[in-house]
Amino acid sequence: MSILMNILWLLLGGIFTAVEYVVASLGMMITIIGIPFGLQTLKLSLLALCPFGKKIETRSEERRVGKECE
Repeated sequence: MSILMNILWLLLGGIFTAVEYVVASLGMMITIIGIPFGLQTLKLSLLALCPFGKKIETRSEERRVGKECE
């Protein structure tokens, strides 16, 4: 079912969304400060190509940046 939904998504605008993410990513990578944001936007462009069937996981508390030391 997810393959059918991914094909339908691509035909109805998923390709355009992915291209827009890639263009925005290249625009952000012009500056040194924007490179990390551009890399994350590239990951979003890959997710925009096949969104159905993907699983998003969050990090555990131990790996978060800025956690207070005990």
